[in-house]
Amino acid sequence: MRQSATRRFLVALIFALAMGALVAVWNPMDHVKSDLRADAHGLKSSLKVAAHAIEKTDL
Repeated sequence: MRQSATRRFLVALIFALAMGALVAVWNPMDHVKSDLRADAHGLKSSLKVAAHAIEKTDL
């Protein structure tokens, strides 16, 4: 199916504007930042549990 260059340009423009509006309304970086904070907290907790388990073992 062949489309004119103008039609392809307009479709690309509409898609770009829609994606811009989506990012303006729902910023995915806020979710990424909160996920990273939660992962870091989980890692700290895991290290504390592991250190405590190592201290309890008698060799």
